[in-house]
Parts: sequence; C-alpha cells; structure tokens
Amino acid sequence: MLRSAFVPLVLSTLLLAGPAARGGTLATTPVLLKTGDGIMCIITNTGTKDARAVSVEVLEWDDNGLPVPVTTTTPADLAPLGLVQASDLATELSPVFGACRFTFKGSAKGLRASANVLENGSDLLDTQPAH
Repeated sequence: MLRSAFVPLVLSTLLLAGPAARGGTLATTPVLLKTGDGIMCIITNTGTKDARAVSVEVLEWDDNGLPVPVTTTTPADLAPLGLVQASDLATELSPVFGACRFTFKGSAKGLRASANVLENGSDLLDTQPAH
C-alpha cells in the first residue's frame, strides 16, 4: 500500500519541479499536512531590479497522486524587498501532501521562496525552500 502511494508521489514531484530547469518556475518539495495544519507559500524579491509579475500556487495531492492547485494568486508585481504569499488550511480527514509553486517573469536571480508549515494553522513547524 505504501509503495503504491509512494510511486505517484515521486512522479508528480518530478513533474512539479521539472519546469524549474527552464526558468520561470520555482517549487518546494511536498510536505505532510495533518488536519488543521496550514501551508503558507511566500516569495520575496531580494534584488534591486525592477518589479516582476509573480504568481503563487498552493498545491495538494489528489487521490491519484497528482498535484492540484487549491489556492492561486493572480499575477502581482513583486518590487524589490516586496513579497507575495498564498496560504491554505488542511481540512482533510486524513493527512495530505502539500507544496508551493511559484511562477514569474524573468530570472530567478534575487528571488527567495519557501513553503512554511504551520501547526494548527499558527505555530511554525517546518520551512522548505523552493528550488
């Protein structure tokens, strides 16, 4: 049972991270969310260059082991030292995997992004950097 659930998770993770090599996308590895845990996806522009259009997606894995967006921001300009975030609260009756995907115009240089797991929706439990 565990093995059959693991294979789609690994394959969908590869699909999630695949576009990052082409630029324009950063993604985090999946994290396990228990009922009541939250996931907050944050991207910031640490550079001094012009603003860039950024969109943030919170993903959860469906019953087929594929990532599905559950929260998506509209593209927003991300000025130097600015940030864009999206979040979601796990309401599933059983644990679910969640991750963040960030899409943007231009280079990833100067961008820093992460998934932050919030235990019971408020206490920081874990942080996963995006690559």
